[in-house]
Amino acid sequence: MRCWLARVEGGQEGGGGATQGGASATEGGDEPAGQGGGEQQQQKPDIVIAPLTVTAGPGGQELPETAGTITATDYAFEVDVAPGDSFTFRNRSSAQFHHAIVFDFGTLDPTVVEQNLPGFLQSEGQNVPEAFKDLDDKPPAGSGVFGPGGAGTADATFEAGSTYAVICFIQDRTGGPPHAFAYDMTEVFTVQP
Repeated sequence: MRCWLARVEGGQEGGGGATQGGASATEGGDEPAGQGGGEQQQQKPDIVIAPLTVTAGPGGQELPETAGTITATDYAFEVDVAPGDSFTFRNRSSAQFHHAIVFDFGTLDPTVVEQNLPGFLQSEGQNVPEAFKDLDDKPPAGSGVFGPGGAGTADATFEAGSTYAVICFIQDRTGGPPHAFAYDMTEVFTVQP
């Protein structure tokens, strides 16, 4: 792939003076330029444009082994995780960017989590549904944001018997509400031993 790289470099126009820390000084005097008839210095950046060629890196790079996989498709998740401390996130969507934010709901029944998840998402931390009031305040785990075909690993402590919800808060490339709200892009699951 061939691109153009542009960068701005400091430049100076005029002669005799130097610009330091935003104040101009004249040669051989203490009086700033522009006062007492001295010549004012103008700072103008130089713009350098150069071609940049991007080539494929070394092939065969593999992601580290993880305890499970969470795969995003077009507005849905496929979850295959086991007890452990990490997962691989893969975006198999045809056109959209996604991520996986994982909330730990402890030993709550998955049906209770599914029923209360919409209210939890809309609460934004205020007026959390009663079913979630006694949960430990564990921070969510999450992946980075990846475009179609992208993948990466993320840390999450999955415990056997615990219920989790994976959610995508990214919006379509054309805008609109986050996928969790617009397309119900959530998945509730319990980790099996």
